[in-house]
Amino acid sequence: MVDVLNRSVERALTILKCYGAEDRGLTLAEISRRTGIHKATALRLLATLESHGMIARAPSGAFTLGAEVLRLGTLFADALEVAPIVRPILQRLVQATGESASLFVKEGNFRRCLVREETRSTIREHVRVGDLLPLPMGAFGRVIEAFGGAEPQEPVAIPIVTRAERVPDLASIATPVWQSGSHFCGAVGISIPLFRASDEAIGSAVRLVRDAGEELTRLLGGTHSRLAVPAADT
Repeated sequence: MVDVLNRSVERALTILKCYGAEDRGLTLAEISRRTGIHKATALRLLATLESHGMIARAPSGAFTLGAEVLRLGTLFADALEVAPIVRPILQRLVQATGESASLFVKEGNFRRCLVREETRSTIREHVRVGDLLPLPMGAFGRVIEAFGGAEPQEPVAIPIVTRAERVPDLASIATPVWQSGSHFCGAVGISIPLFRASDEAIGSAVRLVRDAGEELTRLLGGTHSRLAVPAADT
């Protein structure tokens, strides 16, 4: 059964990869010729890809790449553009706080870890680049929930600090980042095991995270929302 599923996935990817830069739409016969997949099998795979937004049908009946391909490509391009700018700032956050630092972006009803730098401490939150976590739990999630859609109705004090909200033994501190004017980019910050989250450590980290968010926004050409107001230092 696993082999059959793997074969289906391979064939579906072969269909997506058969499109060239100048192709606006391909007929079933052309897709079958390019991929070597029988028409009946190709049509079944195209229907599945269409249901996931990877393929669309043109009025002519030709098959075109779907909007989901564009969305994934945009995410990839954004990651290539943003990551080299973000990583040095996250590295400085790790050096200054001794804790892991991340940039999360909004993806549907979730947040995805786009860039991450790990602390050397063996006791830390275990999150990898690409991981999806639910909204709005945790400081990162609350920042994205507040600024990742419509403008908030009331001012939001940033950075946001949460304790034991998503993970019982973890605190997190996050602040928003904007790029290209007022376009919300994501949430940058750190996670801290509660036993290291003294008032002094949190207070110092709040200032460092705030500075990181402001620097990233400046480097990405962004402008802070008027409804993002500084939180009182802990």
